Amino acid sequence: MYDVVTIGSATQDIFLKGINLLPVEGKCFVAGKGICFPLGAKIRVPQVYFFTGGSATNTATTFARYGLNTGIICRLGKDNTGLTILQELQQEKVDTSLIQIDYVLPTAFSLIFLTPDGERTIFSYKGAGDKISLEEILGRKIKTRWLYLGSLGRERNILKNIIKFAKEKKFLLAINPGWRELEWLKKNPQWLKYFEVFIVNQEEAAYFTGIPYNQEKKLFKKLDNLIQGIVVMTKASRGVVVSDGHYLWKAGVFSRKKPVDLTGAGDAFASGFMAVLIKSSSINNLIIEKGIRAGSLNASSVIQYIGTKAGILKYKEYKASLLSKLKIRKRKLC
Repeated sequence: MYDVVTIGSATQDIFLKGINLLPVEGKCFVAGKGICFPLGAKIRVPQVYFFTGGSATNTATTFARYGLNTGIICRLGKDNTGLTILQELQQEKVDTSLIQIDYVLPTAFSLIFLTPDGERTIFSYKGAGDKISLEEILGRKIKTRWLYLGSLGRERNILKNIIKFAKEKKFLLAINPGWRELEWLKKNPQWLKYFEVFIVNQEEAAYFTGIPYNQEKKLFKKLDNLIQGIVVMTKASRGVVVSDGHYLWKAGVFSRKKPVDLTGAGDAFASGFMAVLIKSSSINNLIIEKGIRAGSLNASSVIQYIGTKAGILKYKEYKASLLSKLKIRKRKLC
């Protein structure tokens, strides 16, 4: 019996650092800013790093280091990269028996350009990860308390059928959706009621609700009407906001120290938050606050390293003396 099974992506991440990137601004960019390269040039790369990543392997590592009995479902190619990911997960004591192997497509990879302030631009190839098989998931005798969902690939109706499978098996459900899952849930909001925990960042929350993310009262009112469980909105360097439909919690970040790499921050917070809830026999206000502190501490550690896993905390590192330093504001919702 697992405490949690996480489903999502597994990648080879290649980080390029120290390149003289030319910043540009324009309305054509989602964030208003971009980077560019000279056409036809050969650009020297001063530093390169190879790590494994992806939502499923990142969250599985947090869960396992927190002491949870953890299973993982992702799809790897039959290649050296896939073998490396398997070996790393096994070293973390993550059960890999549910992992799918693709004999045609290679393991997914990402090429990540790091800026001096820790921001990044990611080129992502999904490969085998886009072909996660619903049939292989349903065909396994999975026994778990929680199912944690990330990016699920392109198979038709895979999210819908996993939700149905989870409710049939009486698994508790949490999701940190990718854009594909977010688009489907926006079109099919009736399925949101089945999630105990729903985690998005502020841009995703604004897209999902159609409400600007700075109008938090309206935004959370709409989300609380759709989702019966806990709603989490991460805000990068501005912290996090959490609602259970009765109370709203706001917290900043543990440290204003300059980040080295922001790539794994979202997964680190989400999995740190969820690890506390999963380990608890029931969820109450104190557990939610502990989850916020644990997620924030995990994220603040991860962004001090290049890569998404090096800074993931072990259970003994979540010290009460550290957790208590994060200020959390709580107010009752009308």
